[in-house]
Amino acid sequence: MSVCSVPNCKKVAHESWATVSVCYGHRDEIEDEFVKYYAKKIGADERETYLSIYRLTPWGRIAERKAMKRG
Repeated sequence: MSVCSVPNCKKVAHESWATVSVCYGHRDEIEDEFVKYYAKKIGADERETYLSIYRLTPWGRIAERKAMKRG
């Protein structure tokens, strides 16, 4: 079993978000942030839990590679 990918979390990952392993609690937090963000109740910078794993998501890795190419 894998460990939750959210920094400083040592719980077992039973769920995933965008292919990133997360524990039940962080999955719920990210989903709550998702709903609030798309309902325009919070801004992108307020999605703290999601942003902590963004670089591990497929699109986060693509963005990171593009940034590295730009130099």
